[in-house]
Amino acid sequence: MKRSNVAIIFMAMIFGAFVVFSETADAKRMGGGSSFGSRGSKSYSAPQQAAPRSGLSQSSSTPYSSTRPGAAAAGGMFGGMGSGLLGGLGGFMLGGFLGSMLFGGMGSGMGAGGGGFGLLELILIGGLLWFGFRWFKRQRAMAPAGGPSSPGLGGFNGAAGRVSDMMNHSREGVGHGLPQSFKIGASESESGVDEVSQGVGHIASMDPTFNEGHFLEGARVAFQQLQKSWCDGHIENLRPLLTPAMMERIQADLRARQEANLNDVIENIQFRKAEISEAWQESGEDWITVHFQVVMLEYATDGRGVVVEGDRSTPVNVEEFWTFTRPVGSKNPNWSLAAIQQPGQALN
Repeated sequence: MKRSNVAIIFMAMIFGAFVVFSETADAKRMGGGSSFGSRGSKSYSAPQQAAPRSGLSQSSSTPYSSTRPGAAAAGGMFGGMGSGLLGGLGGFMLGGFLGSMLFGGMGSGMGAGGGGFGLLELILIGGLLWFGFRWFKRQRAMAPAGGPSSPGLGGFNGAAGRVSDMMNHSREGVGHGLPQSFKIGASESESGVDEVSQGVGHIASMDPTFNEGHFLEGARVAFQQLQKSWCDGHIENLRPLLTPAMMERIQADLRARQEANLNDVIENIQFRKAEISEAWQESGEDWITVHFQVVMLEYATDGRGVVVEGDRSTPVNVEEFWTFTRPVGSKNPNWSLAAIQQPGQALN
């Protein structure tokens, strides 16, 4: 193989790797995309994906969406290509493949004396690959998901007590509506109820006012409130929504960002999914893990307001598992965030 062809393929692979790296070079949301906190005995296990729920209505597990005004669905042949071709190793391989096709084919057509493409052409092609990737990523992220509208932040700013109340009690003052076949203490095979519903059932048996849908509504608002307070630098205002260990960790992370003169911005939060993936009781505590799939704008600016991390116009996809806890049977319970986990990761 000619030395020029080797160099061309190497450059194409670099551009492909740059595409992959760029997908993770986003600004720091609260938690920084890491896994930390405590989930009791489950701390050393990766979070579970939510399994199909037995006997529950479809609305209990339907992805939740808050579509940003003006956002259009990605259509045409490119509607779903972003994740299939440009995600993970696909971006790396595609970059190398296109480089070989473009440079190898066109370079050979110029003859032995042509010498292939120069540095300028390599930069131009790399730029086209980069902007094409950004376009695909933006179209994929902006595709709306069906569901009710977001409650938004209006009326909840700084209202940690209100968020906690939403997560605890149903508007009707009744239980969460498990299937009639459910029996407290029965095994899954005996009751025909899945593990999550069993866990929720045990929690509801100690608090008849607990409502699963109402809890998830409060969890979504808590997600928004905590991200907003992180960006505003006012985490102290929402201390009731964090366990002491989480409060200490998040405050330390926030100080580090502030010392680096970075201002994080989270905007246009859209919930693709917010559902209970695990629910259990242990050591006198209720535990519920919520699986979030969210699309949002995530970037950081410096002291001059210049974007230095992320992109103010390209939404990013975020998938995290948040675990909330409270004392079992508390008459005035406050659900507190005890852990944040990334998919497939145990707690550090």
